[in-house]
Amino acid sequence: YIKLPKGLKLLPKDTFRNCCSLKQLIFEGFPPNTIPDDVLISDGVFSGCASIIELKLPNKLNVIKKYTFFGCRSLQRIVLPEGMTQIKKSAFQLCDSLKTIFIPNSIEKIDYCAFMECKSLEKISGLERSQIEKLSNDTFKLCINLREIHLPNNLKHIGAGVFYSCHSLRTIKLQIALEEIGMCAFEECYSLQSITLPPNVKRIEAHTFKYCSSLQQVNHYHFIESIGTSAFYNCSRLHGFQISKKTTELGDWAFAFCHSYEEAEIPSMVMKLPDGLFEGCTLLSKVTLPDHIKTIPANCFKDCKSLK
Repeated sequence: YIKLPKGLKLLPKDTFRNCCSLKQLIFEGFPPNTIPDDVLISDGVFSGCASIIELKLPNKLNVIKKYTFFGCRSLQRIVLPEGMTQIKKSAFQLCDSLKTIFIPNSIEKIDYCAFMECKSLEKISGLERSQIEKLSNDTFKLCINLREIHLPNNLKHIGAGVFYSCHSLRTIKLQIALEEIGMCAFEECYSLQSITLPPNVKRIEAHTFKYCSSLQQVNHYHFIESIGTSAFYNCSRLHGFQISKKTTELGDWAFAFCHSYEEAEIPSMVMKLPDGLFEGCTLLSKVTLPDHIKTIPANCFKDCKSLK
């Protein structure tokens, strides 16, 4: 442990960085691991403090700076104060023991990688009442035990890789305000079974649902204009997806190895078939093509054993 003097106002950048054995922080006149309200916390102050189990943050804290708790692998309990507005880059990355966290409704921004690789994180509460309009890239990437999350009503943008390899995420409701889902956003979400895309989502980006092996149903409002490369690659149980008539572009291997996909109609606005579009779709038995399609790539229907 370490004792800090009364009246201390600032913890400078990287103050306790890589103090791997530090368990207790004692400010004079306060309980252990309680940071007084008038103390400012700079970037990376507790980065690599792998033995700290809990901390009480200042009630007046507005921003958790970047890398503040990076690699605090034993951190189990932390309360984010009401009035906080921002969680910066990689603030809680690699907090392996953190199981739950409550997001105050005052939060307006969570920067990229904020909770990346929090491998014990199961539940995130309060996010739905926050003011967040964008989830930055890789926010919850590799949170392999994340089971439950409710997104903010005002959310408009889900960045690239936000839920990448969230293996335990079974269901998620995308709010009506959502306009954009970044590439790889749900890649390797092995437990995700169904999802409904809001009407303002016009593109399914590359690798969005790649390797979502439990995904059976993707509902949408038929406003999808493009489906990116490997968007549904190896979604082996996917059977309920109808390509929108407004779709103009299909990416290479968009539906490759969707073993349960049985029937497809290519919209008239698609000018050419991409490589490997339905490769390995072993149950695909019927495909309707527009009259203007004259060339079919050699591997477009490779190993489609049920196609007649």
